[in-house]
Amino acid sequence: LMHGCISIDTENYNRVVWTDAPSGLEHRYEDVERMIKTGSISYVNGTFLIWSFPISAIEAFENVTILTYRFNSSIFKAYLDFYGKSYEHKTVVRDNYDNLFLTEFFPELEKGPQYADLVNVCDANRLNIIGQRVGRGFPLSNTWYSRSDKIQRKAIKDHLINYFRHYCKANSDSVMWTTYKGFEDKVKPSGYIIRSDGRTPSFVPCNSKATEEYKDRYNLAYLIDRHLNPGIIAFFRQKDITIPEDEYSLSELIQWIFRSRIRDNEPINLYIPSERMRNLLLEWLLLR
Repeated sequence: LMHGCISIDTENYNRVVWTDAPSGLEHRYEDVERMIKTGSISYVNGTFLIWSFPISAIEAFENVTILTYRFNSSIFKAYLDFYGKSYEHKTVVRDNYDNLFLTEFFPELEKGPQYADLVNVCDANRLNIIGQRVGRGFPLSNTWYSRSDKIQRKAIKDHLINYFRHYCKANSDSVMWTTYKGFEDKVKPSGYIIRSDGRTPSFVPCNSKATEEYKDRYNLAYLIDRHLNPGIIAFFRQKDITIPEDEYSLSELIQWIFRSRIRDNEPINLYIPSERMRNLLLEWLLLR
């Protein structure tokens, strides 16, 4: 703004517009210029810039089919609503001859009771107390981790090691765990960091999807309380679009869990110290 390189289109939900660099100004932002020219950068709340996938990439096709999960609570649905795109919500089903086809969506497929007998959720109070909510805060959220001290992070690490070693009697080949990016080195469980063959670390990012690399793991620990990024919330709020946050958090948790061997209908052990996330999962499984 200061050098006249960009302007803000306040009539188009604060879209950032590239106006070109003045003559003689050293131009070091070609990558930013390319993103802005796709119409994918917005200046939200007069505070921060946010990138969204260029809607022109979808508009280039007459029809687009996207396979996803729990669409109604997804950022993608809010994205399509934001840009006023029409869509049909379908379900993929398999017939008796192993053929796949699309049919009308029915919500029953998103229910979890069929997995209830496969998930052994840790209910040990001594391990879960660190995620118990007191007051208005959210223990184990990204904000909580950012404000946590060495004592709190050591407590999480000790609980994680205790769970794997004494509750699961796990070996390093069977575990997968997650926390927020940037904190994994502060809570990583000694003795359970990498497989015995030296491949595939046990840390699995909380946003991991569409990979079968961990489908043999069955001792799991989900050490976070997942929330939507405030910037994403503010972006969609420009058009009064909201994403159901509990449903979003549950969806993220389920997709992470399904990196493990439960995808093959085999049982797993699961440690979720966050009271909020644990209750969301138990309600989905109809275990509470």
